[in-house]
Amino acid sequence: MIKKICTVAAAIALALVHNTAHAQRRLLAPRPQLQEEIVAVGGQPFGVGRMVVQLPRGTAPSRVAGNEYTLAEKNGRALYPAYASGKPVRGLLREVLDRPQMTTVYFLFPVDDPKQAAAPLDLTLYGPTAVNRQVTPTDDPSLHARLLSEWWQEYSSAAARSARNNEYPQLVDAYLMSMLSRRLQLAAPEVSEPALFSDPKSNDLVSAASLLSGGEAQRVQMVRRVARGADRGARADQPPPAPVRMSPLEIPAAPADLKVESIASHVPAECLYVRFGSFTNYQWFRVRMEEWGGDLRRLVAARGLNSDLSARIERQLSLHETQLSALLGPAVISDVAMIGDDTFFKEGAAIGMLFQARNSFALNSDISRQRLQAQTSVKGATDQKVKIAGHDVSLLSTPDNRVRSFYAIDGDFHLVTTSRAMVERFYAAGAGQRALAATPDFRHARLVLPLDRDDSVFVFLSNDFFAQLASPQYQIELARRLRSAAEMDVLEMARLTTRLEGKSGDSIAALISGDILPRGFGQRPDGSRLTITDDGQLIDSQRGGEGSYLPIPDAPLERVTAEELADYSRFAGAFESQLGRLDPIALAIKRLGSEGNRERVEIAARMLPLAEKHYSLARKFLGPPDKQRVAPSEADVISAEGIMANSMLSMFTGGGTQHEPYHLIVGMRDVNAPAPQRQGGPLMSALSMMQSTPFYLGAWPNPGFLQIFGVGRGDAPVDAEGFSRGVLFWQRQVGSFFLVSPQRETLADVGARLKVVETPRPAQFWLHAGDLSQSKMAQFANGMGYNRAKQVTEGNTHFLHSLTTQLGVPAADALAAAEKLLDARIVSPIGGQFELVRREGEFPMWVSTADTGGPSNGGGPLRGLLTGQGGQAAPAGYLAPPLDWLRGLDMDLGVEEGKLAIDAQVLMERRVSDGRPMANNSGPATPTASQPNPPPTRQPPPRPPEELPLPGPTPAK
Repeated sequence: MIKKICTVAAAIALALVHNTAHAQRRLLAPRPQLQEEIVAVGGQPFGVGRMVVQLPRGTAPSRVAGNEYTLAEKNGRALYPAYASGKPVRGLLREVLDRPQMTTVYFLFPVDDPKQAAAPLDLTLYGPTAVNRQVTPTDDPSLHARLLSEWWQEYSSAAARSARNNEYPQLVDAYLMSMLSRRLQLAAPEVSEPALFSDPKSNDLVSAASLLSGGEAQRVQMVRRVARGADRGARADQPPPAPVRMSPLEIPAAPADLKVESIASHVPAECLYVRFGSFTNYQWFRVRMEEWGGDLRRLVAARGLNSDLSARIERQLSLHETQLSALLGPAVISDVAMIGDDTFFKEGAAIGMLFQARNSFALNSDISRQRLQAQTSVKGATDQKVKIAGHDVSLLSTPDNRVRSFYAIDGDFHLVTTSRAMVERFYAAGAGQRALAATPDFRHARLVLPLDRDDSVFVFLSNDFFAQLASPQYQIELARRLRSAAEMDVLEMARLTTRLEGKSGDSIAALISGDILPRGFGQRPDGSRLTITDDGQLIDSQRGGEGSYLPIPDAPLERVTAEELADYSRFAGAFESQLGRLDPIALAIKRLGSEGNRERVEIAARMLPLAEKHYSLARKFLGPPDKQRVAPSEADVISAEGIMANSMLSMFTGGGTQHEPYHLIVGMRDVNAPAPQRQGGPLMSALSMMQSTPFYLGAWPNPGFLQIFGVGRGDAPVDAEGFSRGVLFWQRQVGSFFLVSPQRETLADVGARLKVVETPRPAQFWLHAGDLSQSKMAQFANGMGYNRAKQVTEGNTHFLHSLTTQLGVPAADALAAAEKLLDARIVSPIGGQFELVRREGEFPMWVSTADTGGPSNGGGPLRGLLTGQGGQAAPAGYLAPPLDWLRGLDMDLGVEEGKLAIDAQVLMERRVSDGRPMANNSGPATPTASQPNPPPTRQPPPRPPEELPLPGPTPAK
């Protein structure tokens, strides 16, 4: 058997070598003389041109995907360029062969002005060296149709390639593809679009995350629909549908004398609940959030956009911590909780801060002073008294809802919130009507994670909270919010399009008559519409400005359209059949102390009561809980162990045979791995890399999954020390342990350290990680993180470039325009700032000052193979997340009938106050570039550098 496998492997290697040599002979063989061509044909509504040119020998275009070439025209008449893909010899291979590059570019040009329609086009193609050509348009309808078809194929293909980069903002591509396909009556490429409503999956946690966070993909989908004029003429003439039928909770009654915090008695049952227990704990959490940039996702991955969510919430609530309040807070406030009906912070959440006062007068004075300061400093802010549930409540607000802050007092409890409905429920809960403290699922959570644990943070997501998010009001209003935001995006890009094409676009009516916007744009079934303020800002007449929409509980759902009714019915059917319900979630975080600049934190998470449907799913993969496991080894930088069900093995053995549950172990040794030898091709290189990686797999008390490698069969010859050699791995049995590894020495060391220990609690999965930043694998792991962060940075630079080349935004204004369109700051996770680089004879390009050049992992397998690396090594001082903060982790997970439990201890490195890692100098974009850009009058498309306008708006023509 081994001989046959070796023979096949040798044949594959020979074939790869043969094919590589054959490809090299073809590339090096003499080619016919390269022929240039340039043609432009007039037509309606645009003329179309094609230019085939030879770039100078040795030219090296930008390595950033999408920025390789730039087409400009002296008078700004070359529109929507598309570059032929896959035909020329490109990138590194062309540099190696020193062969001139033949490049094909397609473009459109305006024909509205008869005098200019037939005028010569003065074109410049940058790659980055400039190549100048001139062409006079001709009249040939058949050629026009053929070239237009070729242009559309290349244009749509480029958009599809960009869409494969998840970190590249898709809004501009989505708008242009839909707008141009509608105007030119060309079929738009098929795009896999997500459901507008949250898409229930078979996985409980995935569905919960979808309900909680929404998704950028849905917004891009709505931009496509709005730009192509879909959903016109819909009428809201149907009653709202019935809500999802959630399967009932079966919860054992908690003891009557169970201790529950007083503040929970003033929290509505349907609210998200984040309780800090003291003002000191609240300060600790707030400081950590600032260190993490206000986004917990930055702990695990590089992010290219920063929405400043904490600053948005503080601005909208007009609630800030001052030096005085920080000092007096513990004496004035006894408990703090953040509560909310949702977590849609970027769009405008129903969120609030609830305080339990020690000194109610002092707390009221401080909050009132801050509100007075906001009223005098924020343009248009007013403070008025409103009557809610029979109580006088202060409402501080602006017309666009950028400030929307209700201040309500009920005894010693003070609530500052964005939502009127939440104020009503706050008073009702305080009167004993559906308070969180009295709900069975909350009391059960407090029984499992009792109050006397003295946690620093306690988070609870109730059954009522999930039911509210799945309700018709939330799901349908979320879709309507998406449409409103998408219309703002489309209108903003349509304004740029009119300036690009030299048309009038002073109003929505003018944009529709100019065919930039589709007919029926802005006609909504709920009666809302977009309005433009005197300073050019876009406002939803019912919801306010983007990023500060009216909270969903304050937007009553009275009537719906037939399509909304059908969409929600599909959502409800999928939810009821696949999920039944989303189980309540409790999370407790406790500070255990500091060790210098490091802090140890204990985390306990519970999903309870766990529905039978979700528990049965876990039983298919996991065996019964156990208190025995293999002790973590200090020689491992990371290791994991899980108790696997016999059904997992049956998946690989074809079933039929019953196998006992077993423990499966995987570990990575903290040793210097020899550099892999790349040979033969990608397959052989991958095998070589695997063979050089110091990892191992183990199973006990039976071989379980390892049987697919032949472990445990006893037919392999064993040497005097108990080792045998398989096809891919060395094998060894040590007592009841079965081990495999690519290296014999790894097995020898692992076998000598194996030890079974008792754990504090039964579980089915354990994870141990040391300080990877100080391990011998740090360079490899950091390099992977750096190349991903570099891809994110390249995605941002490509987006900035596309604003200039596709929408005509002057290069100097692209950063401000991008941040306005995305409603977020564009950042470079590799560090540094974005700056516009101007080199003589080249087109201006946005780059990160921390980018040292060279390919990222996005360079592709060919480039990685030829260079002998998969990407670029991380520069000195860079630490990728989570290497920049994680210094140790021990976690266990257990699933029992009625409960999922996760317990962990984490050792964390502190970050500096601006959110940057201690050893990583990544920072935001330049402050001046982040300021809003005044609306320009006329923005022509790209021109050669000597013709580029100075920063700021250009004169109208």
